[in-house]
Amino acid sequence: MEKQDKTSFESQRVIGKLYRGVKNIGPSTANIKSFTKEVAMQSYDIDMEVDGFMDCIKCAFKYKTIYDNRLGNLMDYYGIKTEAEILSGCITEMAKSFDKKRDLDHKASTFAVRSLRKEVRAWFNEKKNELDFSHGDAYAKAST
Repeated sequence: MEKQDKTSFESQRVIGKLYRGVKNIGPSTANIKSFTKEVAMQSYDIDMEVDGFMDCIKCAFKYKTIYDNRLGNLMDYYGIKTEAEILSGCITEMAKSFDKKRDLDHKASTFAVRSLRKEVRAWFNEKKNELDFSHGDAYAKAST
């Protein structure tokens, strides 16, 4: 249905009517709420805190900012609107420049996200080895 490179017709059967009825109804991005401190505090579990975790907050914030920036750049590049779409790989709509199969295989965005995750994991492991955390300090870093 509505393949750009194929000729098509308007089907009068049930599936065609259903398709036309829902094709313009997409996931609404207007009802997505911002992640604020108040929202975070609703799900924050104080029991997960470990002594010394505050020493790692600055480093964690720096890495989170870099990660968010790179993820945002990937979303802009592929024309993906929500973080959920790019992380899950269930992309409902991509930028017009990637409509043709030869330009982008669907797996390219998934591969880019997987690559970003590996890079971020390497940051964490590199920092852990660099600081030579004791057993308790490793838990403090993981709780940030």
